[in-house]
Amino acid sequence: MARTGITKDQVFEAAREIRDEGGTVTIAAVRSRLGNTGSYSTYSRHLAEWRKQESSENHAPPTPASVEAIARRLWSEAWRLASESLENASRQWEKEKKHLEFELHNLAIELDQSKQAFNEAMDKLQSTMKGLMEKTLAFEHLKDDHEKLKKIHEATLNRVGKLERDNAALLQKLDSAVRDITRLENELAESRTQERRALKEAAALRGQLESLAKTKVRPLRRKKS
Repeated sequence: MARTGITKDQVFEAAREIRDEGGTVTIAAVRSRLGNTGSYSTYSRHLAEWRKQESSENHAPPTPASVEAIARRLWSEAWRLASESLENASRQWEKEKKHLEFELHNLAIELDQSKQAFNEAMDKLQSTMKGLMEKTLAFEHLKDDHEKLKKIHEATLNRVGKLERDNAALLQKLDSAVRDITRLENELAESRTQERRALKEAAALRGQLESLAKTKVRPLRRKKS
């Protein structure tokens, strides 16, 4: 039976719960709430969509008295979230990279051993063939050696094929990790753009407050009798 991965609805629900509880919505926090299952790239993609949806649903401007504090907090949270996501993805990537490099190193050693065994078997076969005319009674033994050589050769070819497939899988993982890092960098750039927009709106609101303060109604002068 195929394994069901983490869905967008699960990520959205967990993010809303963390937000309503007063917590910080991060990839690590949401992943922990869902049992530490699923890839970081899946959480990153769903959370980016969730934040975009939350942003569109909460478009009303904040109260003028706290607009600067909200803008600073928005920038701080966006920066921290992007930095944490990038750091987590980088750590995960380094961990997977080391593991894959270790596996690739072991496979390379096994390939060298298989090649050595193949060469040794070939040398043995050649030596046996040289004495074939003089040792006709060793024909059956030579035949057995040949079959062993054939099996070693087939095993070596299979191992080489597996190495090529493993190498292709490694390249795909590397490419996926690069795409994840690029996406995180784009999210950080988007957060900075949103912060700049919020600061501009805060400045505009501040100007409106100053303008209102200057245009307050002055006390009426008494008429002369």
